[in-house]
Amino acid sequence: MQNKTSKVAPLFILNATFFIWGVITALTSVSVPYIKEHYSLTNTSASFISLIFFCAPFLASIPMGWVMTAFGYRKALKSSYWLAILGCGIITLAYQSHSFGLLCVGVLFIALAVAAMQVVANPYLAALGSAASVPGRLSLASSINSFGTVVAPLSAAFILGGFYQFSVQEQSARLTLIYGILLLFILGLILLSRLTRLPDVEISGEEKSDFSENIRALFGNKFFSLSALAIFCYVGAEVAVAVNTVIYLTEPSLGNLSIKEAAALISLYWAGAMIGRLLYGCVASRVNLTYLMVVCTSIPASLILMSMLLSNQYSGYLLLLIGLTNSVIYPVIYSLVINNIPKRLIPIASAVLIMAGLGGAVIPSIQALLSDMSGVIYGFAIPMLSYLYLFIYTVKQRHHF
Repeated sequence: MQNKTSKVAPLFILNATFFIWGVITALTSVSVPYIKEHYSLTNTSASFISLIFFCAPFLASIPMGWVMTAFGYRKALKSSYWLAILGCGIITLAYQSHSFGLLCVGVLFIALAVAAMQVVANPYLAALGSAASVPGRLSLASSINSFGTVVAPLSAAFILGGFYQFSVQEQSARLTLIYGILLLFILGLILLSRLTRLPDVEISGEEKSDFSENIRALFGNKFFSLSALAIFCYVGAEVAVAVNTVIYLTEPSLGNLSIKEAAALISLYWAGAMIGRLLYGCVASRVNLTYLMVVCTSIPASLILMSMLLSNQYSGYLLLLIGLTNSVIYPVIYSLVINNIPKRLIPIASAVLIMAGLGGAVIPSIQALLSDMSGVIYGFAIPMLSYLYLFIYTVKQRHHF
C-alpha cells in the first residue's frame, strides 16, 4: 500500500503542475480585456501583457535547463512553484495599489514560472516510469493541461461577473480573489511536495560535463534538430488553424457566420484536442505509434486541402476536426526525444523544445501575410505544408518509434 501511495502522490503533483500552468496561461489571455478596463489602457498598452507572457520562455527555458542539470529535477520544480507564488503575490499587490507597472512585473514572474514548469515537468513525468509508457503518460497530462485552459475562463467569468459595472475598488477585489485562489493552490502543491517523498532525477557528476558542451552536443544531433523543427511546425500549425478557421467561417463567401458563432465553434477544435489526448492516454500501450502519427499528420493536411478545394459554406467545418488529430502529436514527438538522447542532454533538450513553441507566433504570421496577398483560402497552404513536414518527419524517423 505504501509503495502504491509513493507512486501515486508524485504523479498527482506533476499532473497538477500541468493543470496549473494551463490555468495560468488561459487566465492571462482572458484577463487582458478586464485589465484594459481596470487600468483604462489603450490597446497597445494592454498588449504588453501578452507580449511579456510570450517572451518568458526565452528568458526562463535555458536557465531552467541549467538548474535541472546542476541541482536535479525536484529542486527545479519547486523553484518554478516559488516563482509562481512570487508572481501571484506581486499581481495581487498591483491590483490593490492600482499599479500597471507592478502588474507587468508580476505577469513576468508568473510567465517565467509557467515556462519553467513546462521545461521541468515534461521530462520529470517521463522519468517516473518506463520509456514505452512515456507517450501515454504525457498525453494524459496534456489532457489535464487542456482541462485547465477550459476551467480558467469559466471560473474567471463566474468571479468577475458584471465587471464593467463594478467600481474600481470592487474590480480590484475580484481580480485579487482570482490570483489569491491560484496562490493557495500552488502553496498546496508546495506543501504536498514536502509531505510526499517526491523522487528526484539527478544528473551524475560524470554525466554533467560542461553545460555549453551539452548544448553543442545537442544541436550536433540531427535527430534532435529535426524534432525541434517538428515541434515548431506543430505548434505553429495548431495555432494558425485555430486563429484562421474563425476568419474562414466568418467570410461571407465561405462560412458566412457571425464572429460570435465562429468563436463558439472553435471551442470544438480545442475540445477535440483535449478528448483525443485523454483517449490516447488511456489506450497508448495498445497503439502502434508509427501508424498513429502517420494518420494524425496526413489527415490534417488532407482536411486543409479539401477545405481549400471545396471553398463552400460547409468546408470550414472540416478544419474543426483537425483538433482531434492534433491531440497526440506533441506528446509523441516529445517522448521520442526523451527516449532517444543521452540523459545528460534531456534538461537542455526540454528547454529548447519549449522555446520551439515560437512557431505559434511565426507560422500564423506567415499565413496572415499570404492571406492578405492571395485570400483566406490560400493562406491555409502554410499550415498544410507544416503538417506535410510532420508527415515526412514521421516516415523518416520511424525507426525511433
